[in-house]
Amino acid sequence: MVYLVLSGALPSMYQRQEAALPKTNIQIINFINNTNAGDSWNVTIRNNGPVSLQVGGRDKWQVFIDDRPALIPLEQGIIAKEATGDRDVTNDPNYSVPVNGVIVIKVTISLSTTSPHTVKVFGPQATQAFAGWSPKS
Repeated sequence: MVYLVLSGALPSMYQRQEAALPKTNIQIINFINNTNAGDSWNVTIRNNGPVSLQVGGRDKWQVFIDDRPALIPLEQGIIAKEATGDRDVTNDPNYSVPVNGVIVIKVTISLSTTSPHTVKVFGPQATQAFAGWSPKS
């Protein structure tokens, strides 16, 4: 009886642990202000692999700047950089970022353009990335 309980418990524990591990790795490679007012920013993300990353749509991503949530717009919020040009994938849950592929997440948040900031991105498949940003001197 104990054997049956353990044989069922171990795969279940492994599946829960596997679900919490990222399937691939992402990196913030750029953070840039879109306006002089500092209310619109682009966070550029690279999928470092080892597998492609399904974007999953806008609701699968969260961006925090200085531990404050940033808003991702409903349209033109997530842009895939492809060889053929830019592609809006904000509402395309089936789009996958290939290994070494890049997406740009546009966020709306009011920030100082003269102070350093901490950027945190949480994405689908338990992916996450952190980076610091400092203004040019």
